[in-house]
Amino acid sequence: MTRETKVNLIFLGVLLPLLLPGAAILAWKKYHDHSVPMAAPKAVRMTTAYCDPLPRPDGVVRVV
Repeated sequence: MTRETKVNLIFLGVLLPLLLPGAAILAWKKYHDHSVPMAAPKAVRMTTAYCDPLPRPDGVVRVV
């Protein structure tokens, strides 16, 4: 085994235990249904077209 291989194995041996808790937390959040998806936009529309004849709820802004 060369010196470079030994250094690489030592590096991986130190790096993996440091990264494992973060990976576990991300997996925990991803696989539980009660959590909000990390990359999903909000499902509520906050704007509507100015010429929309339908009534709008409070907080929805009409835009051009």
